[in-house]
Amino acid sequence: MNEVCSDGKIGSFRADCSDIPDLVPILTVLGAFGTGDSVIYNAERLKIKESDRLQTSAALVNSLGGNVEITDDGLIIHPVKNMHGGIVDSFGDHRIVMAAAIAASAVDGEVIIHGAEAAEKSYPDFFKDYSQLGGKANVINLE
Repeated sequence: MNEVCSDGKIGSFRADCSDIPDLVPILTVLGAFGTGDSVIYNAERLKIKESDRLQTSAALVNSLGGNVEITDDGLIIHPVKNMHGGIVDSFGDHRIVMAAAIAASAVDGEVIIHGAEAAEKSYPDFFKDYSQLGGKANVINLE
């Protein structure tokens, strides 16, 4: 992976994710705040995880005003000037939930994550720790 940060700004990157597929959701969020297009490749096996993580990572960022294209084996992330709040579907995927929460800390506006309880699969205390680090999270029961 290329250097991502210089002078305190997020640059762009090309990431071969064949050995790091679980990082794709958060790398997609990172790329959305970059200064140039970022590319994730060799990630085709993500189509058979808890969700199709290529589709759901793109949907996460795009639902907040980002611009992510899906390729045969990855993603192309085009940064935008500002991302806004919105509604994110977790698709029942713990990594999408956690990436959406991190994105929420950097967008303009509120982010609602449907199915946020999916984070409990791998990190039961995620929202507790997120709140202790300054993140704002509230449980809303929409039933």
